[in-house]
Amino acid sequence: MPYTDFHRPHYDSNPSTVFVDSDGSQVYESPHQGLLSQIISRNDSAALKSYNDCPHTYVFWKNYEFDESNPLHIAIYNDNFDILHYIKSHHVSPVVEACAIGNQEMVLWLMNHNPSSGTLEDRDSEGHTALFRAAEGLKEVGTMMMQAQDEGNEALPRPNLDQRWARI
Repeated sequence: MPYTDFHRPHYDSNPSTVFVDSDGSQVYESPHQGLLSQIISRNDSAALKSYNDCPHTYVFWKNYEFDESNPLHIAIYNDNFDILHYIKSHHVSPVVEACAIGNQEMVLWLMNHNPSSGTLEDRDSEGHTALFRAAEGLKEVGTMMMQAQDEGNEALPRPNLDQRWARI
């Protein structure tokens, strides 16, 4: 499936071609790695390899925040196993990130896959283990629940809170 939204360079980003799309069009990155997010969301490992091979783009930054722009977060949230294998081949632990967002199914799949894609002893770039990141995620959910309760559930919509709690 072509990446038609990225066939023209964005006025506020690098005008260099990232790769040639399946329909023969040149593909460009947008600000804040919008193309990368689309590639990972689609579980398109061939496009991710092309993206990573481009000298103008970077999949693996040393200091990602664990938010919607983190490639591991996107892959884990969308259950994109092919992308996780590609990411793991670049010495990044998807188990740590899956623990951080409380995706138990993904953690178990990653650890039980043959060969294993990580362990609970894996560490992130800050030296934190998967178990530490899981505990940190639980603390965040607890804080959000208390904040929502104190503010009459207006601080965080209940469905989002319930979804995060269910994942953990």
